[in-house]
Amino acid sequence: MSTETINLELIALRQRVQELEQKLAAGVDTNQKIETDLENSASRLKKLMANIPGLVYEFCLNPDGRIYFTYISDRYAEILGIESQEITHNSPTLMNGIYPVDRKSFIESVAESGRTLKPWTWEGRIITPSQQIKWLRGFSHPEQQSNGIITWHGIFIDITETRQLEKQVKRINSIFNAQFEAGIDGILIIDEKRKIQTYNRRFCEMWQIPITVDNCLSDEEVLQQIFSQLIHPEEFLLTLDFLSEQRTAFLYNDVALKNNRVFERYSAPIVCEGGEYFGRIWYFRDISDRKRSETALKKSEIQLRHQKLELEATLKELQRTQSQLIQNEKMSSLGQLVAGVAHEINNPVNFIYGNLDHAEKYGQDLVKMLNLYQNYYPQPHAEIQAEAEIIDLNFLLTDLPKIYTSMKVGANRIREIVTSLRTFSRLDEAELKIINIHEGIDSTLMILEHRLKGKSGYPTIKIIKKYGILPLIECYAGQLNQVFMNILANAIDALETGIENKLTKQPTIEITSEVIDRHNILIRIIDNGTGITEEVKQRLFDPFYTTKPVGKGTGMGLSISYQIVTERHQGSLECKSIVGEGTEFIVKLPIKAS
Repeated sequence: MSTETINLELIALRQRVQELEQKLAAGVDTNQKIETDLENSASRLKKLMANIPGLVYEFCLNPDGRIYFTYISDRYAEILGIESQEITHNSPTLMNGIYPVDRKSFIESVAESGRTLKPWTWEGRIITPSQQIKWLRGFSHPEQQSNGIITWHGIFIDITETRQLEKQVKRINSIFNAQFEAGIDGILIIDEKRKIQTYNRRFCEMWQIPITVDNCLSDEEVLQQIFSQLIHPEEFLLTLDFLSEQRTAFLYNDVALKNNRVFERYSAPIVCEGGEYFGRIWYFRDISDRKRSETALKKSEIQLRHQKLELEATLKELQRTQSQLIQNEKMSSLGQLVAGVAHEINNPVNFIYGNLDHAEKYGQDLVKMLNLYQNYYPQPHAEIQAEAEIIDLNFLLTDLPKIYTSMKVGANRIREIVTSLRTFSRLDEAELKIINIHEGIDSTLMILEHRLKGKSGYPTIKIIKKYGILPLIECYAGQLNQVFMNILANAIDALETGIENKLTKQPTIEITSEVIDRHNILIRIIDNGTGITEEVKQRLFDPFYTTKPVGKGTGMGLSISYQIVTERHQGSLECKSIVGEGTEFIVKLPIKAS
């Protein structure tokens, strides 16, 4: 039922009630039928007002311009939080509740309706006692009374949610319009009858369509402008026909234009949640530059193929060089760290070692003095006797020399470790040095000693040294230490694998050295581990090649070692191996650098 219909029904019912009340008041035909008719009309009016989704009211305009309410339905309290009696007894309550900006339009609209006796309509805001702002829409018809008062009977509808929805719709439309115009794609929207609904500015720019405020070109003119630029307009038309029949189909392809431009086009159906088809949206994107780039890339493909092999070789060399530089930097940093640690340890160790002899002599003097006391005073005071028993003096005198001896052994061990660390710390030395190669091997073994010792499930790895009498050699000491570290660490890995697979019972590493001629020496490092297959041996010195699990090796250790020996020292590095028996690395080095 419309608001206008409700207003007319209310007016008719109220007029009928007034007529019946006037007849009863005048004493005319006061029989039971009129009373029943009056009760039925009043009941009908009450039910109607109770079920109307709004506020039923009656307000008047006096000749002096005063506006007041004579009736307002009970739903006013439910909607606006004010009792209807409060309004009818004090009309300014409602007038003051009108939003200040809208109060003037309310008064002016009432005055205009009263002057012209035309239907009154008004929309405005009301401030509730809880300070909520609500929107109301009022409808009514004015009625001129004999005494000059004009009466309006009508209804107020709460349109707050409607207003909020309208605001939200406006916001969504604004966002859509901004996106529609700001995109890099040309957009065309057609309805279910293939009629053009709208298109954006980018679409006009791409298809060279004159830009107008209202897109006043006809559909035929727009399509003609599009077809005139296509190399195959008939294909485009066939596509339109196909999509008109297959309404749920999607389209994605390229379309070529006469001026060497290429557009990427995409089309999708516009379908609501219920499946109703509303038309289709088209997107066009200029990919001419991309296509030209693709063509240029295809033309250069042959040239790139020829360059590929050269680049791969260069890349491998760069990777090898980079890895060696990184490794050298790591080892240099390690050398500096080891040298620093060795230096810091060496000072306090020397202090301790230097004072041990003095401490031992002082201890011997004290023991001698104590023995003299015991000889000359065999019966000491009771308190001294008690303290001697508490500290177990006899055991203390026996154990003290042993403690000094063990402290000397420990201090000597620390000094040996420091010496090995300082020897190994030559890693950071970049210049040639004349060194004893055996010291470098021994320092490396000292560093790896924790891996040589036995532990749960792994027996101790036995080291057999068969050193020959070698002259001092001129070399890059730190780099050779790195070579020995890599070879020995790999030998330990092989032995541990053999132990795990129950192939190696007594793990052994044998190191031999000898002079083979006036100019060269030979170092052999042999293990009795699992051995290496011929296939692996052929790639053993390749950069990044490793047979170890991820995280266990980089595949650069032996590659860098090979470079250090062959390129840096003009020597040779060879591997011999038998699967299941072990592996031998043979390092040949010149005595004097070339």
